[in-house]
Amino acid sequence: MPDVSFTNLLVVAAVAVLAPLTVGFAPRLRIPAVVLEIIGGIIIGPSVLGWVHVDLPVAILALFGLAFLLFLAGLEIDVHRLRGRLLRYAVLGYLVGLVLGYGAGKSFEQRKRRSVERGAAAGSIGRALWQSCTRRFAKWTQSRLWI
Repeated sequence: MPDVSFTNLLVVAAVAVLAPLTVGFAPRLRIPAVVLEIIGGIIIGPSVLGWVHVDLPVAILALFGLAFLLFLAGLEIDVHRLRGRLLRYAVLGYLVGLVLGYGAGKSFEQRKRRSVERGAAAGSIGRALWQSCTRRFAKWTQSRLWI
């Protein structure tokens, strides 16, 4: 059984709590809390300061977070309105995200072997963002009489 430490998870949870509080106490900051969470994660993560490393609890939380993000993106899709030109755009966006994620992973493959997984994860995030925008895009195209 591996030794499990929750110190890294505590730091991640602190950033997740401090970001909305910062936005609430500083209303002049006209940015969403999730942007501060992402910036805070980059700063405290292994890329900049190196205070937090991905261990077992952080990896499990990240996996649940990605699953929840994809679940919410799926709830945004109105399947009955997804036809015609909008369906073609959705499939095109899915394929573009898939190809870009695979290409990014292959381009970093020479540096690190695990970067292919990171590129695939980037493609998954791109697809999730595209899927979450599908509903708004449908309203926008319908208001412009494109469909």
